[in-house]
Amino acid sequence: KSSLVNSLLRRDVCPVDDDLATSVITMLQYGEAEGAIVRRKEDGKPVSQAIGLDDVASYASEHGNPGNEKGVNRVDVTLAAKVLEAGLTLVDTPGMGGLGGGHAAATMSFLPFADGLILVSDTSSELTAPEADFLKQAVELCPTVMLAATKTDLYPSFARIVGLDTDHLDKQGTPTPIVSAMAISRGPAAAIFRARSATRD
Repeated sequence: KSSLVNSLLRRDVCPVDDDLATSVITMLQYGEAEGAIVRRKEDGKPVSQAIGLDDVASYASEHGNPGNEKGVNRVDVTLAAKVLEAGLTLVDTPGMGGLGGGHAAATMSFLPFADGLILVSDTSSELTAPEADFLKQAVELCPTVMLAATKTDLYPSFARIVGLDTDHLDKQGTPTPIVSAMAISRGPAAAIFRARSATRD
């Protein structure tokens, strides 16, 4: 998930991990003066703290901020990235590993303000029940939803997995566009995702 965001930005900004990386919502917007603002509460009062891009992981990742022990509400990142220049805002949310606790509440509460949602799930296995259930709830809050089935270059059986995911979502009444994508390490970005095909129009 965070690798996909980094690829769109062509920058390594969001922390990446094989398991759970992102611990708080991270918003990325355009700005010539690059940096980040940590928004949290201290003694019940809102506090804004300016940090450098190199420090984002210390507040936005599970490794740097386990269980959000620093009480961060959100990290706002400003980048002079071309993809953001026209006004697009990308939002990296906590991953599926956090759906059982406060991470889920933070992600769900943000969805009504989003124009679209991309759920990222690698093709090592089919969607889990919590992932499918998350999509069902998400569609009610943010109708524009897409599933990115990633790492197709690593798993030869990806087409079967995408087919299973399609069946799961159709059966629960949330048919969702699915894009298959490869993850190829190249240069400074963690990955470059190339859309292969969509299973439906």
